[in-house]
Amino acid sequence: MLSENSKLALIIHAYYPEEFSEILNIVNESVDLLKLFITTPLEKEATVLNALTAFQGDYVVRVTENRGRDVLPFLDIYPSVKSEGFDLVIKVHTKRSPHLRDGESWRREMIGALLAREALLRMQAAFMNDRSLAVVGPEKQFVYIRDYIGGNSEDVGKLAKSLGISDDQVTDAGFFAGTMFAARAIALDPIFNLGFTGNDFPDEAGQVDGTLAHALERAMTFGALLLGMRVATVEDLDGDAVPNKSLQFSLSGTGGALRVTGRTLERSVRLWLRGRMPK
Repeated sequence: MLSENSKLALIIHAYYPEEFSEILNIVNESVDLLKLFITTPLEKEATVLNALTAFQGDYVVRVTENRGRDVLPFLDIYPSVKSEGFDLVIKVHTKRSPHLRDGESWRREMIGALLAREALLRMQAAFMNDRSLAVVGPEKQFVYIRDYIGGNSEDVGKLAKSLGISDDQVTDAGFFAGTMFAARAIALDPIFNLGFTGNDFPDEAGQVDGTLAHALERAMTFGALLLGMRVATVEDLDGDAVPNKSLQFSLSGTGGALRVTGRTLERSVRLWLRGRMPK
């Protein structure tokens, strides 16, 4: 049950220490609202701990293996969040996306939308006042799964089937591209309860699509579907999220913006990579 002084659990996967410091600068003014749950690979731990020396709020740091991008570390630390009784969770990470020309702006837009103090207070109040609200994220990044399925159709289908979600429900569902959002814990439990471990995720090899982590990115709203709860955007917390049908990004090195959606995503990225890879 939420109370007037409920804190938010902010889960941060800190793979890039420089971007982690940027996040700390934003949340430093909201230490009364947050407890940080930070994951990082062993080789980054010392740098992350050093960045935290000036942070005045509550935090824990857990070393995780470099696997499953930001998703496996999230699943790894989630039980600690639950054990401390947090009802509300915010998930962000130090997204860099070097394969995208606009990856830097994506990261800053998403983190700013979710972590600015005004946004935190508005989201906290919305969750407290509306028990049907399950997941909230940046408006621009909310897209139809069907339009941005990429090379993940099979795995997304398996996830939906495991949760008892129909193909029609998946077709009409949306997700927050970039895997940064705020959510009620009960809406995340169904994904966590599937029981994925590190053995289910491939070794990191610079994949930009088609892994379990990418499928789970698209499934983070499935709990809301299952429970019949609402997904909203930070910009309109009272309404239902409307998928952005014109999300655009450009692949670094292509010389311009690409409109990459639907099944063209996997093909476009792979063709670009093929042209960039040494023979």
